[in-house]
Amino acid sequence: MIAMDGVVLVIDTLEYGQKKVKPILEGTGNFSIVEISSKILFSAILKDIKDVTLIILDIEFPNVNDGFEVLSKIRGNVYTAEAPIIITTNLDLCEYKTACLEYNVNDYIVKPYKPERLRNSILSIVKIQKEFEYDFTGIVNVTLSFEEYMSKELKYSVRTNTPFSMIVIRHEKPKFEIYEKYFDENSQMNIPEKIRNGLRSTDTVFLNTNGDMFILLPSTDSEKAKMASYKIEEILKGIISETGKRFSDQFISVFVTFPEDGDGLNNLLKNAIKKIENKKALEAMTSILVSAQERGKIAYNQYKKI
Repeated sequence: MIAMDGVVLVIDTLEYGQKKVKPILEGTGNFSIVEISSKILFSAILKDIKDVTLIILDIEFPNVNDGFEVLSKIRGNVYTAEAPIIITTNLDLCEYKTACLEYNVNDYIVKPYKPERLRNSILSIVKIQKEFEYDFTGIVNVTLSFEEYMSKELKYSVRTNTPFSMIVIRHEKPKFEIYEKYFDENSQMNIPEKIRNGLRSTDTVFLNTNGDMFILLPSTDSEKAKMASYKIEEILKGIISETGKRFSDQFISVFVTFPEDGDGLNNLLKNAIKKIENKKALEAMTSILVSAQERGKIAYNQYKKI
């Protein structure tokens, strides 16, 4: 599979550092990620690499002197001389920041950092060809970042050769109405909690502060995801009916399945948003047709009275 957004070198001697960077890259674009954990491996790859989109380098590789030696070789190679570089390091020292600037690095990020810090840096440097992104920073009540959690689930699906599905429920009403009526933890109408009660113990519900809900369904194919989506819609309809409103006026629900709807988080979300937009367009068209039929009936009844 061709990586649309290019090749990224992740140069870090620590496995933890690589594991933190990889899901951020996977959630940002469709990159081909090359992980480099030693100077020997770096030298071997540098000889063969021809086209690099971005380099993420821990300047302590494994110590500062070695890190700057690697940085010098990157800039001395014709194929990587102009490649964007993001430095990650535990060293929050002005002298190292100044030294890195001499090598025209694009960013200097001090560890520990939040995933969105690195992600925003990547987005500001690299042009993502898909031109699609989703803001996960409002996802609450999860120890891992949402991108890291999804990366873990998708890797498990690949390793076990099992499908993975995700239901996306978009709330169509203003933000204040979302929390006051439906998502307050102290409210009897707490929708996420009611949905959790209707799911398997292996399924997970996440709520974003923009009102979107994500229901993750491990080991679930598209047919089972369709059944789960219908069950959740029925739960929501029962809650919404208590307010005198219709489910379709409040929510739009779709589901996507890995790998048929996408080979990674970004592609799954892209297809989910596309399905939501298509569903909205279909509902709008249906509403227009129903209104036209009603007007036709009224006109016909008036004609009969003449």
